[in-house]
Amino acid sequence: MTDKEILLILGGSTRVAELLGIKSKQRVQNWMKRGIPPQVKLDYPHLFLNPNILGKQVKM
Repeated sequence: MTDKEILLILGGSTRVAELLGIKSKQRVQNWMKRGIPPQVKLDYPHLFLNPNILGKQVKM
């Protein structure tokens, strides 16, 4: 599963920015193309490394 798919499952870049307390929604939007930074994945494993989320499929 790609980082973009994970972000979409979590509700999109705006919702993820809110969940993480990041004021710049553009920063999270950039992750759609660049990927989620490894440190962010490690800081929030319950969101980005969760096997329950990773098992879902996104309809695109």
